[in-house]
Amino acid sequence: SDGNTHAVTAIYERMGRQILSLGRAVTGSQSSGEDVLQETILKIIENIHTYRKGGNAKAWIMAIARNAAIDMKSRSSRLGTDSDIDRSELEGSREYDFSSTKQREIMDVMSALSRLDDTDREIVVMKAMSGLKHKDIAKLIGITVDASKKRYRRALEKLRTLI
Repeated sequence: SDGNTHAVTAIYERMGRQILSLGRAVTGSQSSGEDVLQETILKIIENIHTYRKGGNAKAWIMAIARNAAIDMKSRSSRLGTDSDIDRSELEGSREYDFSSTKQREIMDVMSALSRLDDTDREIVVMKAMSGLKHKDIAKLIGITVDASKKRYRRALEKLRTLI
């Protein structure tokens, strides 16, 4: 229906970059991140009836995105697809212009993120890029709030040394 189209468009406009960032962080690839974004939107449409009204919509959406990214990463692993962040893939993307200093900085951050433990990378992306609270991150990943905070701090310290 038309209402669903507007809802999907609103989700894409408000959360698209965050979903893409999480997908890219988990899978290690721009194209897989884009696939995660598409898969997440489809799963939201299919499962909207499971959303509890009054619940944290952002956390619900990011949980769907995280699960889609993990599924995609495991499918890629089974198929033997390389999941390292591929600079040539990013350079070919219309979203990236490596002639600018800012884009080089983004590439440095992406490279540093790829060197973090998978869970730490997810925590950083969900907290720093998606703005989720540690209680929501902890619930999504299955760790305590304190563990989420500690892992986030340690991951940021490691990123500072890598960048």
